[in-house]
Formats: sequence, C-alpha cells, structure tokens
Amino acid sequence: MAALSPILTGGLMIGAQFQLQGGGFEVRHLFAGFQRNPGSLALVGVATLGFSVMLLLAIALLGGLAAYLLAGPDVIAGIDHKSFDSNQLGPKDMVFVLLPVLLLLLVFVPLGMAAFFAPVAC
Repeated sequence: MAALSPILTGGLMIGAQFQLQGGGFEVRHLFAGFQRNPGSLALVGVATLGFSVMLLLAIALLGGLAAYLLAGPDVIAGIDHKSFDSNQLGPKDMVFVLLPVLLLLLVFVPLGMAAFFAPVAC
C-alpha cells in the first residue's frame, strides 16, 4: 500500500492540473500515475516507508535510553516498577523524555513533505 500512495497522489495532481487548465476532473485521472513514472513513484513510497520504520526504531531506542537514564535498569527490567515516581521529575529530566519526540518531529516533517510533493515533481 505504501508504494501505491504516491502513484495515486500523482494521479490526483494530474487531475488538479487538468482542472486548473479549465478541464474537468475524471476518474481516469486518479490512475494516470500508473502511466507516468510508476516506478519512480513506487520507489518514493517504499523509501518513505523504509525511512519511517528506521526513524521509529531509532526514536524507540532513544526513548528507551531516556527511560533507562531516568529510572535505572531495575525499572526497565520490570523488577521494581513501583520505585519510580514520575512526580519527582524536574524540567531537566523532561528534556530526556521530550528530546526523542522533538527529534522525531524534526525528521518526520521534512520526510512527510518530501513524500507529499514528490509526485508533483515526477
């Protein structure tokens, strides 16, 4: 499905171009992406999926590292989960929690924009 999304988006963009030129939007425009650069558009979808999975794994590792630094190895292992009190976290500790989320947004926003605008360029 990830490979089909840019192809169908490319068809929507072709339909939008026809409307801009005064024509009407037709259902065949949706599938016009299969006629113009389908391989490149499918590669964009697969690459976006691959980068997304890699980024999510990296952020999960950073989040696990942050939890390890904040709570210690016993909490991560599940040995003594009651010893961790989140009410005692200060602003400096919240940086460890929010940093992976901010890094995720910092990378995912350009990736999403590239995936959205790539069918227009093809």
